[in-house]
Amino acid sequence: MNQQVKKSTATTLRYRPQQGRASAATLTIKTKDLLDLTTAVEDVSATINSVSTTVDAASGVSQTNPRKLYLAATTNISKEGIYILTDGEGRTEEVEVVGISSGDYVFLKDDLQRDYESSDTFVGTELTYTLTAGNAQDPNGDCDVDFRVEWTYTVDGTSYIRETLYDVVRHPWYRAASISGFRRWNADLFSLYDLDTNASWEADLDEAFDRIIEVVDAKGFRPNAIVGMDKLVIPVYWQLALTKALAGTHPPYATNDPESYIERLESNLKQALDTALKTITWIDKDQDNTKEADESGAALQVIRMTQ
Repeated sequence: MNQQVKKSTATTLRYRPQQGRASAATLTIKTKDLLDLTTAVEDVSATINSVSTTVDAASGVSQTNPRKLYLAATTNISKEGIYILTDGEGRTEEVEVVGISSGDYVFLKDDLQRDYESSDTFVGTELTYTLTAGNAQDPNGDCDVDFRVEWTYTVDGTSYIRETLYDVVRHPWYRAASISGFRRWNADLFSLYDLDTNASWEADLDEAFDRIIEVVDAKGFRPNAIVGMDKLVIPVYWQLALTKALAGTHPPYATNDPESYIERLESNLKQALDTALKTITWIDKDQDNTKEADESGAALQVIRMTQ
């Protein structure tokens, strides 16, 4: 899914190399037609995540809590950040941080897969670049899609080139679904998932929302033209329930027949999404940040159009 950039608003572009931490990185940005931005961005330096510390106490799969990782420092580590752990034998493991005890340890989304000891390394790999407000638009000053970011970086002496895309929009979509909302929507399911100690609620809701947006986009709708994103809340909750079920988490009554339970969830998800797309009525089809009289009506007004 393309990153979204709000028109005329400075935004941080991000890319996380899969090969490890880069020693040098640059980027070039073009429009989808390979034109320069208002101010050309070509071979400019990207910022490499500054986190680089070591494990300072035994942590890992053999410990009482395999999700607790003791570190020499927690400076600049962020919640929901993804980092690389490397042991003394050079084996690596990707971990996601969901909690931080300043200067002491971090709490991870998932159990560590191996044991770590003092001097094993913990580093950040993400590359970033701050797009200026003036460049958050196409050369004509308008919104557009599929801006191309070409990241060039070096890891362990080997050079790589990777591309990401972003869209400039007036109405970035957002996730209206929330943890408290899910609890109100279905307290029984919430209680079931709340017992799952590996649950990372924000990440799970983000994943469910992203999946819904992919489906909406594939149906020909432009999510960034929808002002009433609250219409998609219930489909997000059904998507989360379906994802959990596919991963093996079922309520007690469905234990003996999980396939039928999953089929019901799929049916409920489809019905909720169809209803949402038929009832979205507050849109901005020309993306001018104003709701005109002819933009109140059927959901067909939000069907994808050329810029």
